[in-house]
Amino acid sequence: MEIVTPSAETDNFAAELLRGWLRIWVKACDTFREWERKELIQKEPSPETLAKHKKLGSALIRTAHMLQAVMEYPDYPTREFLPEVRGKLLQLEDARDMIHDPMSDQEADAILAKVFPDGPRAGSPA
Repeated sequence: MEIVTPSAETDNFAAELLRGWLRIWVKACDTFREWERKELIQKEPSPETLAKHKKLGSALIRTAHMLQAVMEYPDYPTREFLPEVRGKLLQLEDARDMIHDPMSDQEADAILAKVFPDGPRAGSPA
């Protein structure tokens, strides 16, 4: 990824600077999610990998909250990224919850019983 530094001589220096930073952050989230899929979903992760995932994911989630709060100001120059930041935040939080705080079989059974009253339950053959 090429990093382009905006010229201070342009009228939209702040907006271009923020746009570049947001592109880098979005790419970092995408790279993290690819690593997550490869190392935690497609493989059985080690305790070290799980700890690394929690630490990196938490950092990206905190950054997303900060970005979202700043971007909600009406005069923020790159508000077009706000829906993408919100979407990335939801993905990061959902993945964190799924991996580090998974649903119990009892919770899954309650949902399955409500949605599919005559269907199989968690942990049972289909």
